Amino acid sequence: MLKYIGLVVFSLSCLSAYAEKIHVVTEYLTPYQMLDDSGKLTGLSTEILEALIAITGDEYEIQVLPWARAYLRALDTPNTLIYSISRTPHREPLFHWIGGIRTDKIHLWGLRGKFSKPISDVNQLKNHAIALVRSSYAEQYLRDSMFTNIYPVVSFEQSLKMLYRGRIDLILGDEVTLIPRINQLNYDANKLIKLAEVKEISAELSFAFSLKTNDVIVKRYQSAYQTLIKSGKLAEIKRKWHLSDNP
Repeated sequence: MLKYIGLVVFSLSCLSAYAEKIHVVTEYLTPYQMLDDSGKLTGLSTEILEALIAITGDEYEIQVLPWARAYLRALDTPNTLIYSISRTPHREPLFHWIGGIRTDKIHLWGLRGKFSKPISDVNQLKNHAIALVRSSYAEQYLRDSMFTNIYPVVSFEQSLKMLYRGRIDLILGDEVTLIPRINQLNYDANKLIKLAEVKEISAELSFAFSLKTNDVIVKRYQSAYQTLIKSGKLAEIKRKWHLSDNP
């Protein structure tokens, strides 16, 4: 901890002259960014963000938005940071990437009343109805992969409601974020079956800046992220949230 504090003090002394107002956009995604019992935004990724800001000394404001709005805001607005965003080949040239948080392992899920066992070939599911968050990488990828029965939705919670009400057959998600969301809606997670991993969209969740952000800011946050890694602070935050990196 003393080593981390020393690094922060050194970084602040070097960077305080360059402090900026940073706009941050995100969505609710337990356990990465969520509200605690007092209504404060917290979570694994939020704590990493706070540690970054402690190093850079910047002022910042966070807006929690539906994912499609957050994504579009981050694409077009200078000095805008978005998290937790999947770092995919399609998105690679669209943002300045700061650092990775954790790799999601994405699976297709259905209800046990409709599916009795896992499926080895994802192609067998292409004609089933699936709800996907609008402007998400999952929507982009599955459309390109010739899934023919896609319902765009504003939020993942909307897709869960559609699944449990029998309006769709499939959802797509990582178990770490899926189970808390099911519990929040008071649905029975035991009714779900994990059908097949979609390895092509099992991507690293990351922090990223809009391309219109000043290079000085981008480099400052990339440097701050390396400070979190080298000091052990990043690993400490992950241990606190019981979320180590996926193999």
